[in-house]
Amino acid sequence: MVYVVGPSYVTGNTVIWTSTNGGASFSKGYIVPVGSYAGDTGVDDVFRIPDPRPKVDFFSVASHNPGLGFSTTGPTIVKCIMCSFSFVPSGGVEGATLGLSGNGAVEAYWTDADAPTFDFFWSKYDDVPIANEWSRSIEVTTGDNARLAGGPKGLFLLSQDYAGHESAPTRLDVRKWDAATRRFGPRMTVFNGSSSTESPYIGGFGEDSVTGALYVAWEGLTSKGDVMNLWTSTDGGTKWSAATEVASLSRGDVDAARLAVRDGKGYLTFEDDAGLHLVDLAHL
Repeated sequence: MVYVVGPSYVTGNTVIWTSTNGGASFSKGYIVPVGSYAGDTGVDDVFRIPDPRPKVDFFSVASHNPGLGFSTTGPTIVKCIMCSFSFVPSGGVEGATLGLSGNGAVEAYWTDADAPTFDFFWSKYDDVPIANEWSRSIEVTTGDNARLAGGPKGLFLLSQDYAGHESAPTRLDVRKWDAATRRFGPRMTVFNGSSSTESPYIGGFGEDSVTGALYVAWEGLTSKGDVMNLWTSTDGGTKWSAATEVASLSRGDVDAARLAVRDGKGYLTFEDDAGLHLVDLAHL
């Protein structure tokens, strides 16, 4: 089954299109009632919530601007009494990301402060659109551009951190979620750049759904031009491969970087000024 989920800021509802033939054609849009979207002007993540019942799928939606929104939606919802809400974190929110820990959901976000931080909320449930079922906001460290990825080896958080008293965060770090403490563990560094190689654009993060291997894709600035680099880890983030250049980039915003990997095969997609790109990881 293929889903396309479209939250609407204008109407406050969500439209879902489904395909049973691999995307060759789609159904008429199913309109989930008003109240199924938090109503922010930015959509950061749409995350599928697995359900053991056949043909029942739900989705969580992370959004921002002006706050930090959480929504739940699905084609079986016919009435929304409480399908969405907004957290009230301090400071402006720049973006958010969602993940499942195996013991509930996590929504991480980063701020627009002069020294930005990234923080998170957690819930012991996979999909709860009720604010009081979530924790208070918990700060991780100073940094931004966070991404969450989960799979057979657990839930991990990727972020771009400050390495010291620098003007911009240049170090890519990964932290593993601890289900017992409901906190992220110590940082494991993927790459430590410099102010001349640091990119302000968010990258991609994925976990192989079979092997648990971790994949990080991030823009690199070189004297020969901008490139998309890829790092991999097969031991839960302790050790990382050297960077592999997987694509050349057109200068300008890099956006919507996403990784999907299963048993060593998968794809990286991203957008830049030249358009939408797809990299087949099996050929690297």
